[in-house]
Amino acid sequence: MPFFARAVFVAALFPALAVQAAGPLDPDSRIVSSTTVEGVVVDRVAESDGGRLVRMRRGGHGYRFEYLLEYWRGNGGVVVGATFRRGDCRSGDAGVILPTGEAMARATLDFRIGEYLRECPLSPAREGALRRSLDAAWPAFSALARQALAETDAENRAIADYGKQD
Repeated sequence: MPFFARAVFVAALFPALAVQAAGPLDPDSRIVSSTTVEGVVVDRVAESDGGRLVRMRRGGHGYRFEYLLEYWRGNGGVVVGATFRRGDCRSGDAGVILPTGEAMARATLDFRIGEYLRECPLSPAREGALRRSLDAAWPAFSALARQALAETDAENRAIADYGKQD
């Protein structure tokens, strides 16, 4: 099943798992680190419920794009969410849980941005600039995503091992 169809299917089956992509941060959440790479802001966020969120935000002349991965113990995968806005055109997905490898793959970002740009096209020059900036920011985003995954995995192991005798 293609990524988008699977995402819609999962969101329909488990609406309680869906999160609002690109929504405001919980007031108790805090940005742990933030860097800008070629116009793309890459944030690492500590959420008040113990989750870890990594996001990329890029605004250009007349558009705004946000992509996020959210890690939380017990999710069974990674929550992926994204939005793209250009003028009155809005495109995006409610966050859905995907298997970790798929969620963290560059192909998932490429697929989503391609879908959004078909719905809300940019000029070839602006689309090229957006894609180049995402290419440049991907290594920083990916490194933070791997760190968030490692921290979440360690927390899951600690919970599973709690109370076990050595």
